[in-house]
Amino acid sequence: TVRYKLKQVYFVDLAGSERILKTKVDATRAEEAKNINTSLSALGRVIHSLSKSGSKGFTPFRGSAL
Repeated sequence: TVRYKLKQVYFVDLAGSERILKTKVDATRAEEAKNINTSLSALGRVIHSLSKSGSKGFTPFRGSAL
């Protein structure tokens, strides 16, 4: 018998970059929000690559400087 487990992971964008113009944050906080979003995107690409069944291809672990 073969058993499979299905797991789901939810990521939430807490940086709020879509509201930068509305809230008029300073340049430092805007850059921080941008970096957080870049890191979350890189993490998503790594998880997607690792989740491909039977994939032995390249996994982009270094897709972000953070």
